[in-house]
Amino acid sequence: MKLRIIALGLAFLAGAHPAFAHAHLLRSQPAAGSTVHAPKALRLAFTEALDLAFCRVTVTDAAGDNDATGSPQAVVGHPNEMAVALHIRKPGKLTVTWQALSTDTHKTHGSFSFTAD
Repeated sequence: MKLRIIALGLAFLAGAHPAFAHAHLLRSQPAAGSTVHAPKALRLAFTEALDLAFCRVTVTDAAGDNDATGSPQAVVGHPNEMAVALHIRKPGKLTVTWQALSTDTHKTHGSFSFTAD
């Protein structure tokens, strides 16, 4: 009987995994790898609600010039999304680098690129 209880306890513990909530990027508009015509804004959607005071987004062109205007802003009705205005100076590949802090204080970061024609 003791062996069964121990075996059941070990099976239960083996299946238990701690839950780690992080704000992972779900999608972006413009999408990673896409080619678009002069977008006016970049929108990023994450898996968790964001604390925008600690989120950052930069959008740089091949020369290293920043094409994002201002800090990330909330998307009304979507606490897991942020947007930043774009002012694209010239066509070409743009690199987006982001840092996100979810409301439960977990940090994530990443980057991707898209092309403006």
